[in-house]
Amino acid sequence: NIDYRPSGNSSPSTPIIDPNLAWSPVRAKIDNKKTYIRIETDSYSAIIHKTPFSVEIHGAEGNLLVTQQAAPQNGQLSFTHDPADNYYGLSGYNRDVNRGIQGITRNQGGRIQAQPQGGSGGPFIWSSAGYGILLDTDGGEVTNTNGQLTFKGCSQANFNYFIIVGAPRELIYSAGQVTGLPPMFPKWNCGFGQLEWGITEDEFKRHIAGYRERSIPFDWFMLDFDWMDWGADNYGEFRWGPNFPSGPTGGMKSWSEAHGVKITGITKPRIIGKNADGSFTAQGQYAEDHGFWYPGEDFYNDYFSGKPSKDLQFAIPECRTWWWEHLCEGGFDQGVVGFLNDECDDANGGGLYSLGNFSNLHMQQSIYEGQRAHCDTRVWSVNRTGYLGSQRYAYSVWSGDNYPNFADLQTQPAKLLTANNILMPIWGFCATAFWDTEPFTPEFYIRSVQTAFYAPLFFLHGTINMQKQPWFYGEDVVEATREVVNLRYRLIPYLYAYDRVKHETMLGIARALVIEWPDDPHVADMSETFLFGDYLLASPVLEQGISEKSIYLPEGTWTDFFSGQRYEGGRTIDYSIDNRTFRDMPLFIREGAIIPTQEVMNYVGETSPEVIQLDIFPGAQATSFPLYDDDGATYAYEQGDYFKQEITREDRGKEGIITFATPEGSFRPTFGTYLLGVHYRNASDVTVGKNRLTRYNSREALLAAEGDGYCIDQDRYGTVTLIKTSVPERATQIRVTGPLAPPAP
Repeated sequence: NIDYRPSGNSSPSTPIIDPNLAWSPVRAKIDNKKTYIRIETDSYSAIIHKTPFSVEIHGAEGNLLVTQQAAPQNGQLSFTHDPADNYYGLSGYNRDVNRGIQGITRNQGGRIQAQPQGGSGGPFIWSSAGYGILLDTDGGEVTNTNGQLTFKGCSQANFNYFIIVGAPRELIYSAGQVTGLPPMFPKWNCGFGQLEWGITEDEFKRHIAGYRERSIPFDWFMLDFDWMDWGADNYGEFRWGPNFPSGPTGGMKSWSEAHGVKITGITKPRIIGKNADGSFTAQGQYAEDHGFWYPGEDFYNDYFSGKPSKDLQFAIPECRTWWWEHLCEGGFDQGVVGFLNDECDDANGGGLYSLGNFSNLHMQQSIYEGQRAHCDTRVWSVNRTGYLGSQRYAYSVWSGDNYPNFADLQTQPAKLLTANNILMPIWGFCATAFWDTEPFTPEFYIRSVQTAFYAPLFFLHGTINMQKQPWFYGEDVVEATREVVNLRYRLIPYLYAYDRVKHETMLGIARALVIEWPDDPHVADMSETFLFGDYLLASPVLEQGISEKSIYLPEGTWTDFFSGQRYEGGRTIDYSIDNRTFRDMPLFIREGAIIPTQEVMNYVGETSPEVIQLDIFPGAQATSFPLYDDDGATYAYEQGDYFKQEITREDRGKEGIITFATPEGSFRPTFGTYLLGVHYRNASDVTVGKNRLTRYNSREALLAAEGDGYCIDQDRYGTVTLIKTSVPERATQIRVTGPLAPPAP
């Protein structure tokens, strides 16, 4: 961390920097000489020349990574580097990005800003060459030309910046440590949801019944303007409106809880400041008297109510407190358990005013700090823009009002991956698209839902009075949607473990291949194929009517999730696509995978899983998976009330070894049994610790038996040894003896 202060001048940190930032000491050798300072650690070495000022950063092997050749001045901070270095981070993509497949590199630099309509950004740029730079600034620009990387327009009197060295995962984690690691989202966020604009209480209940009757799992419903008494005097923006008559009585809250659905609602950064006769509303008068208006704005007519409104200045702590108190009383305490903070990037819905980089951060800070002081229920939010530092307030981003065509759909994976690269790991887009500018086809509907499956936020949406429920588009769409959503719910243990990984390391579940294979030139700018956790590789179908897709598989062996076909990686394959029913999803299992699944349920928490299945695939190197669980709803995990068990697998010739570490935390999960599927092994003997297991003749006999045991079975992947065992309460090793015989790729 370098804090360079021209003429001794300094500014307070922006909200980028976590106010609780604290350094953990590391072993370092520091030589402070007359003309230079040399710092050496296990990870890097730095030489800081005092006069004239310059900084050289070398990797652990002594290789020069990046050089700051002169002292920063005039708002500029410059570095030289190898011109071949690829850069990432800095910015995501907003709604209006050019249509088609987009890259993920930021080799030309770009604006530092919280972009409108789904974009995110911040002054953090990192290279797959092994280093990153994070500057504390409110906006600016980065240029990169011929090996010269320059931050321009620094907002601060001083230059407070961080130079990070390591692999991509380490760069993202370290930047998260500086700007704040994200809290966990509620477990129901792993499920499926929907937004709708133009709805009543009766229609809402019919939709929930529609999902339940068709056995399509469903967890949350977002209500647009409809939930509020928008436009009314006396704080109408903060309470249930006439479309939901049982909202103020608590009826909506009790109904939704009984039916296993979470109600979430939209919010806006503005309030209705004046009535139609020009008199102040009660809320407008309070904001006027206390100076809560965003500076420089005039009243403007809100596009929905037509009444004079103004945006609030959420940077003022008293404004945040006042706003949350009313939102809590009229909304949260009455059953609205999460919020979409809309249009804080684009005031009045038409961009009349820019609300700056930090308004949405502060708006969500109001909810996060207010709700955490009010109760122990986890905060859930969606936002239409993001700036570095927002993630520490239970922040997620969605990509804005998208369009119903394949050219727009093709942009969504790059938006997902670039958001993760700029520390916005919870992201989603409107499956089936927001606008109705083009006719919907079953093909687009299904392919859109399949693509959205991989986003941490998985939901449908549409413009006002549009019905996006699958049954409005035919039984084929219903069946295809059910298949996709069922798979999502089967994988909830996998998804939820990665929400914990996000909390600990800053890395989201959907990540660019370059993060894992930084030296593979084929993946440097790739977005259409990406990792979904450590062990699944996704390549959604993004083109209309195709019968074949070229998919690049990185090095290693990959198994088709659905067919069991095996492929050697390090090459591009031609993958057949079903262009009649559109039911296929190109998804591949990485060698060495450990994938936990559970039974499908109508909503998260409907039942308590008793068994977690662990599908385990062979690999040349030892691999592990951090299986995780907690109550899914509160912050008790911060006090150690969670369950985390590291599961490791290794193949040693005719023996496979699965090791369960002693569980961390005080939480005891509902599941008491693991059902292991050790693929491609035909076991003649299985031991758990020192105990040899009984062999059963069939899967049915194994599952019906009391206690532990194993059997040999066949599935779409081939031979599999099924092992049933109790969840170990202490470190335990399972040995599976028998030949390893995977089918040839």
